[in-house]
Amino acid sequence: MRPPAPTELAGERLADGSLSLSWTRRSRLGWTWPSTSEPPLGESAEKYTVTVAGSAGSLSFETSQPELMVPPEALGGMTGALDIAVAQVGDFASSRPALLTIGA
Repeated sequence: MRPPAPTELAGERLADGSLSLSWTRRSRLGWTWPSTSEPPLGESAEKYTVTVAGSAGSLSFETSQPELMVPPEALGGMTGALDIAVAQVGDFASSRPALLTIGA
């Protein structure tokens, strides 16, 4: 009953120190879809939890879009590699997380 993990998780630190993240939603209602269209949602709302872990601890965010921009002040001076985990929040359970490490 849980949605599948997001796919194609990508991220980068921008020149201003912010963190840009994006991913593609998957759905438990539709396993195949044309590359030119969105998969069916399969949940009552689109919602994700995003965890960013680094040298200064970890932060959690919620978003209703398959992307997130984290401003530099929110990162609190995190240096070095960042471990990113993104899970889709389903009606009955959350997906397993998509994982990404962004180097220093």
